[in-house]
Parts: sequence; structure tokens; C-alpha cells
Amino acid sequence: FWFNHDPEPTIVQALEACDNLSEKLWKKMIWTDRGMDLLLTGRHRNGAVPAFSSWDFLRMLSFATRRYDSVIVDLPEVVEDVFGVIRERADFKFIVCNPDRISATMARRRIDEMEAGGAEVKNLGIIVNKVGPKPLAKDKVEQIARRPVVLELPIDEDPNAEVSLLDTLLQRRSKIVKGYRKLAEAIDQQVVSSRPPGMAKAAEEL
Repeated sequence: FWFNHDPEPTIVQALEACDNLSEKLWKKMIWTDRGMDLLLTGRHRNGAVPAFSSWDFLRMLSFATRRYDSVIVDLPEVVEDVFGVIRERADFKFIVCNPDRISATMARRRIDEMEAGGAEVKNLGIIVNKVGPKPLAKDKVEQIARRPVVLELPIDEDPNAEVSLLDTLLQRRSKIVKGYRKLAEAIDQQVVSSRPPGMAKAAEEL
């Protein structure tokens, strides 16, 4: 929905083919726009949701990490055990919560669950989403979650509007652009320069 695109094939087909992925097949699976390759879910689900093992995800991710400088995985709100190995191997982890006490407390609980499961949480930060006129203060969110807030994103655009996230990002002066640039800096662990590398370069180009 964020990219205003209904792909075919989807990530489901990529997982089904994880044993035999090739460059030619991968190019058929991904959707490329403005310098980014995206592997998306479809807008509509027909029938039962297929079940995949952690090995299926690892095979697919292993193929992807050989091709790209950075791979971003967006996990669902309810994280099943199958995603545990992905969480553990990630270089950076971000938990998204709203700027209120309940959401920050749930984020803290998620962090505790991850740590209890053996995942490294030193490289974990909080992204505060849907920041409106009267949010819970950043330091309060950090106090509850006991992790640093690395990024604050303003309230989303109207989800019914026919505008993609990329279109929003192209509004260079918008708060969300500044937010994503800060996230890129955090991932790169450096300040954006005139010729920023890696993720920071991608954000700067957007």
C-alpha cells in the first residue's frame, strides 16, 4: 500500500522458489523504482496464507544479500517464531511504536522477548511513528522502552490518497524526508556529506 503498487508475482512466489533462485528469476520477482528493488506482498490475499520455514527466508535473504549493499526486512506486528533467526542476524533492528505510554510499554515487552530468546539488542533502536501535535515526549519513550529513539516520523498521509510513499519522499522539505535521512545516517553511522555512501546516498538521492 505504501508504494501504491499491487505486484505480481509477490514475495510468496519468491519464497516458493527459494531453492532455485537465479538472477533471471529474481528480476522477474522484484519491482524496481527509482533505484530500489522491492519484493512486496500483494494487496489481496486469496485463500490460506502459505506457511514457510525460517530456512526458506534464509535462502531468499542469502540470495538477496549477495546482490545488494543493504537489505531491509519489514516484519509483521505479530512476529512468529519463523522470524527469530532473521532478527538475530540483522545488523540493525528497529521497533516501531506510537508516541504513547501503552505503545512504548509494548515495545519494551517486545525487546524483553527478543533478549530472552537470545537476540542481540545492543544494536536496536526505537522508531516513533504517527507523531502528532501532543505526543509522549521522546525522552519518556526512551525511559519506558529503555532504548534510544533513533527516528520520529510525523502522522502518515491519508491512506486513501492515491499517493505513494516515494511520492511523499520526493517532497524534499517534508518532515518525513528529514526523518528518513536521519535513519540513513544512523544506519551508516556517519553524518551525511556532500557525497554520502550507502543508505545515506540513497536517502539523499530521494
